Parts: sequence; structure tokens; C-alpha cells
Amino acid sequence: MRLVTDMVEFCAKEMPLWHPISISGYHIREAGSTAAQELAFTLADGFTYVEWGIERGLDVDDFRAAALVLLQLPPRLLRGDRQVPAARRIWARELRERYGAKSPRSWLMRFTRRRRASR
Repeated sequence: MRLVTDMVEFCAKEMPLWHPISISGYHIREAGSTAAQELAFTLADGFTYVEWGIERGLDVDDFRAAALVLLQLPPRLLRGDRQVPAARRIWARELRERYGAKSPRSWLMRFTRRRRASR
């Protein structure tokens, strides 16, 4: 985590438009988790990155906590379509209430959706 935090700190100071972290839940799902478990572990990973940045002395709004999240969504389930808005609401609420983020940009969670092929 130290290496990741070093990179986040460097990017916050030298490359402020860069998003140095991609948080992937895809491998969690491939290991056999449910959609809810995938989302929970992925959010926990993201919050851990935020906490390490804050412990390093970075302001949550300065290091652009907006994350790029990779999730595997089932091909025919509406549940996957509800997973994304739920994750965004949880992320935004926690960044505001738990970590004190004031910038709406810090509340954003960007997604790349990787759909699993039908078997």
C-alpha cells in the first residue's frame, strides 16, 4: 500500500488530472463471489485507498478520490444494472460523510463495465 500511496501523492501534486487507481472487482467475481460480495469488497478496497491517502496527510479533495471501478455484470440480470447506481450512492455518501470530501468531483465513481460472456 505504501507504493500505491506514494503514487497517489505524486499524482496529486504533479499530475492533478490523472486518476492513478483502478479498483477492480472483476477478479473477486471470477473467484466465485456474488454480485453483492463483489461490490462490497470493491468499495472496501476503494475506501482503504482513501484512508491511506488521508493518513499520509493528503486532503481527500486534493488527491481526487474519484475511482475507476471495474465490475463484472451478469449479461441478462437487471440486478447488475442496479449495482452501479447503488455503488455510486454509497461512494458519494461515504466520501461526504465519513471522509469529509467537499468537492462533488470527489464524490464521483466512474465505471467500466465488463460483461461476462454467456456460457
